[in-house]
Amino acid sequence: MVRFFLFLVLFAWPSLVDAQLIFGWSAGYANPKEINRAIHVYNSVHSQTLSKEMQPVHFNHGLVAGYRIGSDGFVELLYTRKVATVSAQADSAGVLLERQLKVLSNTWNFGGGVALDSRLRIGLSVDVGRFKGRGRRGPESTIGDQEFQKLWVLDDTRLLGISAYKLYMASTVFAEMDFGLIGLRVYYQFAFLRNQMERLDSWLLSGQTLNWGTYLDDKFSNAGVMLTLQLGKR
Repeated sequence: MVRFFLFLVLFAWPSLVDAQLIFGWSAGYANPKEINRAIHVYNSVHSQTLSKEMQPVHFNHGLVAGYRIGSDGFVELLYTRKVATVSAQADSAGVLLERQLKVLSNTWNFGGGVALDSRLRIGLSVDVGRFKGRGRRGPESTIGDQEFQKLWVLDDTRLLGISAYKLYMASTVFAEMDFGLIGLRVYYQFAFLRNQMERLDSWLLSGQTLNWGTYLDDKFSNAGVMLTLQLGKR
């Protein structure tokens, strides 16, 4: 989030006098098939010991922030952060153990569109960012004190604040109703590339892999709604 506002100050500030600032929240649905296949195998292998199975990764939510310039025709830059978290629990010698998986899709959305009337806008964006996974496990009573481990992307190389290794690219189409201070958007984000998930299956299956000799790979296409607060010039 700090990088986003730094970007605004350095590159976009001259335009912000005429810009409409956007802050909000998104909620969506995805179906990453390979992630959910690995979860299904994990549940099957540990069916005798799990007191709570890990649910498939579907529902996600997260912060939206950015700005828009123009009215009848507009351009915009949004930073979106989408997070889906699932967990499983098992009893081990009277100790309740928990395993948590967090899937994140963080993108910079460079877009634009047109207003069809005074309330309805449609548009398209090109999205660049990261699709990554994190996991942690331990006693349920203390798991909140543990750090999440990287499952994928493992490389930390950065380019303008974005992971330059396995760059995640997507495109979003959207329609939005403008209620003045409030905006309500429906969207579909289509991921172009599949990203390798280096440690997902081995982390779930105690070192075992599902695809012999190759990593699992997946993408995070998703659909949802976005509720925003629109501040500034209209």
